[in-house]
Amino acid sequence: MAIDFFEIGKAGAGRAKRIDYSKALDPLAQKIQTRVKESKAKTEALINSMPQGVAIDKVPEELRGQVTDFLAKNKQEYVNASRVIASGIRPTDQRYIDAMATINGVNSKFQNLSNQLEDIALKRQSALDNRDHSNGAIDTQIDDHESLANGSLYSTFTINDDGGFNYVSSSGETKKWNNYSNTFQKSGVGQEAFTIISEQAQKDGAYGNKFNKDKYKNLFRELRQKLKTDGSRDFLFSDETFLLEQTGLEEKDLGSDKYKNAVNKLVNEGNFEELMDKYQVHALEILEELHEGAKKDYDNRQSSRGKDQSVLVDGKYMSRNDALNQANTMNTTGSITYSQTNPPIKYENIGKGRTRVYTRKEGTTSNEFIARRVITTEEAMAQRGLNVLGIEIEKPTRDEYVTSLGFLDIIGKNLKKQGENSVLKKEEE
Repeated sequence: MAIDFFEIGKAGAGRAKRIDYSKALDPLAQKIQTRVKESKAKTEALINSMPQGVAIDKVPEELRGQVTDFLAKNKQEYVNASRVIASGIRPTDQRYIDAMATINGVNSKFQNLSNQLEDIALKRQSALDNRDHSNGAIDTQIDDHESLANGSLYSTFTINDDGGFNYVSSSGETKKWNNYSNTFQKSGVGQEAFTIISEQAQKDGAYGNKFNKDKYKNLFRELRQKLKTDGSRDFLFSDETFLLEQTGLEEKDLGSDKYKNAVNKLVNEGNFEELMDKYQVHALEILEELHEGAKKDYDNRQSSRGKDQSVLVDGKYMSRNDALNQANTMNTTGSITYSQTNPPIKYENIGKGRTRVYTRKEGTTSNEFIARRVITTEEAMAQRGLNVLGIEIEKPTRDEYVTSLGFLDIIGKNLKKQGENSVLKKEEE
């Protein structure tokens, strides 16, 4: 088995010591942060001085001696086993069986070694290409990442009998290479998802709905599950407002060494899941504030409009939003036509929050319409207002009444008849 080796990443580093993060500002914490800066600087120097045309994804010189010794030792075992098999003994002989096991074992070791060397090269290339470390990445993870990028991590590698590698982490622990991963990078995925949830909370408030805490708690839990630990750490440690609350600092402290050290302590210490539980409480408070702000605007609009902007159903007034919710729940139908548009447009509420849009058949003045598409109730309202759903309100007079175009026909006990012009009139005094 012939393997070509290329010389890269000669920078070495001694075995790292275990770091105790019991205090954010103690000498050990400062030492590991200094090492992170040095590792980053060494990586930059390597990238800047790298000769053109030398591929970075080749086996480093630091591993060449170990790999050569490993291959030579196992090759000899393979040769010895081959001689046993070639001696002519029967396949049922234990020596034959042991020799075959040795040959198969050597093949497996060589394959494992090849796979690990390729994985090491790929992860080093990735470490060089991706150095925008997440705010939630632990210092030892960053140090390992930078040490791999600049090649100094190779000095801690040892090869196992199965062809796999171990390495010594910046934390001082000996770990299997199979379990190594570069630091997670800044992504913004959590923030983007939370923005969508926030917009939903505001929309609920804008339509007059009460804040459903259980609904948003479940949405946040689903977000945590999808983000997993790394994504959740990136999400949480990007929220400066929450971090200020947890550190007891003020907005004026943002960017200061005091703030950075306090956050560094949160990142590297403690139980992250407990901190994430606190962040969930914080997030729900934010969502409720956004909702209540929109709900307050809705309530103010309803209050300023008065009764003449409400729907009279079964002898009592209710808000348009409540009437809409009841109508959608009961899956009622109705339609309204706008003849003044060009071409005339017809909207038909088909229940379950959906509205079908029609246009009048071209070249005719008849009521023959062609269905074009189905849109949401909210889209229809945005286009034509609430009337598009079949509700048309007249200002109450001595004879207060509601004109219903079929949309509210089964809301009240007295609303039975469906049709475009069904009218419920309050009995005259």
